[in-house]
Amino acid sequence: MFTIVSNYNDHLSPTLLLTSKDTATVTIKIPSIQLKKTITIEKHAEFDIPTPFLKQKTKFRRKRTGTFGIEVVSNAPIAVFAVNSRNDSSGGSLILPESFLGMNYFPTKSHSFTEGVSEVAITATKDNTAVQVAYPNSNRKLKVVMLNRFEVLTHLFTPDDVAPVITSSRPVNVQAGRNCAWTAADDLHECDLLGTDVLPAKYLHTTYIVPSIYPTANFSIHIVPRYDNTEVTVFDSEGNLLLSEPNIIDNKRHTFDNVHGVSITANEPIYVSQVLHVRSEEPGDASQTTIPPPQLFTNYYPFLVTSKHDTDSILCITIYSLYDPDAVLLDGKRLTAMDSNVIMLPCSGEFNVQYASVSQGFHTLTHEDPGAKFGAILYSRGANVEYSTYLGLEVPRYVPKMADNRNPESEYVPKIVYN
Repeated sequence: MFTIVSNYNDHLSPTLLLTSKDTATVTIKIPSIQLKKTITIEKHAEFDIPTPFLKQKTKFRRKRTGTFGIEVVSNAPIAVFAVNSRNDSSGGSLILPESFLGMNYFPTKSHSFTEGVSEVAITATKDNTAVQVAYPNSNRKLKVVMLNRFEVLTHLFTPDDVAPVITSSRPVNVQAGRNCAWTAADDLHECDLLGTDVLPAKYLHTTYIVPSIYPTANFSIHIVPRYDNTEVTVFDSEGNLLLSEPNIIDNKRHTFDNVHGVSITANEPIYVSQVLHVRSEEPGDASQTTIPPPQLFTNYYPFLVTSKHDTDSILCITIYSLYDPDAVLLDGKRLTAMDSNVIMLPCSGEFNVQYASVSQGFHTLTHEDPGAKFGAILYSRGANVEYSTYLGLEVPRYVPKMADNRNPESEYVPKIVYN
């Protein structure tokens, strides 16, 4: 259950990319446009959502709530990606299954060098779900909104607002982005869609590996703390200190030039996303993706490169040095990397990063060692068909309590207070 963030062009037709290990029967339901469709997929399928959906959602964007949820139900395990693409703006995001969702989120603000607003789209998975979007350390307070399944709360906030905290009484899906963003000060001619899913707070960690986006080494990271007074340290790929933030209480954005990746450590769990920002002399457009922590890496990724993109996409694979980086398998054969580097995480070790071109169509990514876990990001640098998304994760069956006995699955300040 999910929705799609608004694009600046409301005539775009979003596409769902569906992949599975085996044959699957999938039912897609979108009440806002009276759509219910059942399809059978053999490994993969693309499903175009009719144009009226996004057009209606954009029209209701400032009315806060609407029945704009999308339900995908399968009789076998599948992976779902949402692509919002046309020849003038695009984006893509992994969709988390309902069993992975949570009740607390710390979404990032999407940066732009021009005025405008960021968006979070919150989709209820159960009836009678109480949702509150609040701003810590701020006098701005919002009332509780009650949502039923399929209903979406769209919340807009400006760069002057602190990063919002989302609290709900039942699990919700959260997508975040900006429908029209300029990510580089010297390239203000075209805006691009930024959008990504947001990880539930219970899966956030204190260490992250953020690789650069081939072929350039210029990108931004957004860090959102889960608690006040969070200490964050960022290192370059060789383990040298780049910056230290002793007291983060709000979304922090940092831009890096000619850096082949960074590692991040914090004393409290943080949410991290990466933005590919472009300049006038660089190829491609802007895109955004959530960065999962290494603790959520997994071993098997089925994915589909959509035929809507007229250029090959690029795989970025991050694997701990404990595992053989040359034993990563793309479609059952050892992956041929076109570039690679190493990112050092101080006090932990090295992570190998590999980049490989991948063509349109269905692919699988795994490792010769079934116990090897690695991260995978898929992106396109093609102008106007840019996107970036991580390809999956593996969540623990049980989320342990913090060292000070805090429960990661409980609600955090601000608590939901009913008026």
